Amino acid sequence: LRIEVTRDGSSPGRLIGRLDPPPHATGFPGITHGGVLFTAMDCMATWVALVRSLFEDRQSTIDDR
Repeated sequence: LRIEVTRDGSSPGRLIGRLDPPPHATGFPGITHGGVLFTAMDCMATWVALVRSLFEDRQSTIDDR
């Protein structure tokens, strides 16, 4: 999908994702397929988790209760 992910220079805790869907990823003119949108959101969720754990020194933990 070629999603471009960058950190916001004015807000270090913010990521910006840009998706420019190709013509074959659209159904009706100007309307992107839902599966493409959800895949992009899944990709962004992964980036958020990665940035939080690596750069902000926050790690997810599993509660064994």
